[in-house]
Amino acid sequence: MDKRIDFLSQPRLPSVAATAIPRAATKSGVLLGACEDGVQVFRGVPYSEPPVGDRRFRSPIPLRWEGERDATRSGPASYQINAGNREKVMAEVHAMDPGLPGDPLWPAYAAEAYAQNNASEDCLYVDIWTPSIEGAEKLPVCVYYHGGANTASSGHFRLENAANLAREENIIAVRPTYRMGALGCVHFGLVSDRFPEAINLGLQDQIAALHWVYDNIEAFGGDKDNITVGGESAGATAVSHLLTYPGTQSLIRRAIIQPFSPFHVWCTQEKEDGVAIAQIYLQILNIDDTDKLLTLDPDKFLAVHSMLQRYFPADKNCAWRPDACIGHKEGGLPTVVRKCENTVSEILHTVSDCRIDIPVFRPHRR
Repeated sequence: MDKRIDFLSQPRLPSVAATAIPRAATKSGVLLGACEDGVQVFRGVPYSEPPVGDRRFRSPIPLRWEGERDATRSGPASYQINAGNREKVMAEVHAMDPGLPGDPLWPAYAAEAYAQNNASEDCLYVDIWTPSIEGAEKLPVCVYYHGGANTASSGHFRLENAANLAREENIIAVRPTYRMGALGCVHFGLVSDRFPEAINLGLQDQIAALHWVYDNIEAFGGDKDNITVGGESAGATAVSHLLTYPGTQSLIRRAIIQPFSPFHVWCTQEKEDGVAIAQIYLQILNIDDTDKLLTLDPDKFLAVHSMLQRYFPADKNCAWRPDACIGHKEGGLPTVVRKCENTVSEILHTVSDCRIDIPVFRPHRR
């Protein structure tokens, strides 16, 4: 059997000792993990400087540290609606548009299932599960990107624990967390020279995570030349984008897409649509000086997303589209201005249908 496509062909390793403290010396620094469920786990491993403060809307850059870093707890999820901010976000929504139609993006059962109550803008981390960092043979690696419509979930979502995958298939599993929502998917760099790097930031994070894995996975017993990228839903579109991006094609041995592609209506935009969405955000938020984006309460970004999502007709297949995408009529996108003096419904009165033509994805950064 061709071992390039068979995880099961790898030799089995004995379960790690429950009392061992796994230690991995990466190019970024030394990590101390834990032993759980018969595998070694390294949680909350940073692959970039935190995108906070002056680094909001900036590209990811490598982080290095001195000494040994504790890697026994997962980092925060990307900032999103959760139990801690839901009431505040909904209050912001109704203050911006008291006549808002429809229901919030996530139904109650989904919000509970995907709940990420430890969420922050400081979210660029990976969790790693490995059978053993001391095996005689290098193990295959699976980098799996989470779903959640680019608005919810994380790389450490409790229902997607990768311990079983690592133990039973004798592979290394890596789960990245990346920026979502307006902080990762609205391209403010298209409308403001203040933030030239703010284009495809969520994708930039996904790329940076994969590069970090390629550069460091051997410290965990992995084979950097045998990396499979996988993902479901929004994570599947991430995989599609990574496969088409020249800067990551050489890092990928194979891919698993479950089940979306980059041509799904809410995953990819034409440049003109990206410009319009960014302008609509500025208008709804009453922002005429883009410097204010740097210190804006992140709950306001969540509120605008919740508002925009609800202006689509109920029978359109766009219930899960992220805030980086919006439909438009045949006549084109609405004209927007910097100062908002109308209601959101008036701003978007021409925006009532979904774009159905296949867009072209051009990942780029300035």
